[in-house]
Amino acid sequence: MFMFQLAQDLGKTVEELSQMTSEEFTYWMAFYDYKNRQAEKQINEAKARRK
Repeated sequence: MFMFQLAQDLGKTVEELSQMTSEEFTYWMAFYDYKNRQAEKQINEAKARRK
């Protein structure tokens, strides 16, 4: 599913992403992982403040 999300975010097709190097794709995965962890951290901090 990640490929479809990345393609949508970059305004490309999944086939167009196949031209991307594996190194760049790995960096994109790391970037999205970082963003997701930051969002989870913010959610957990907000929950902790409500208690």
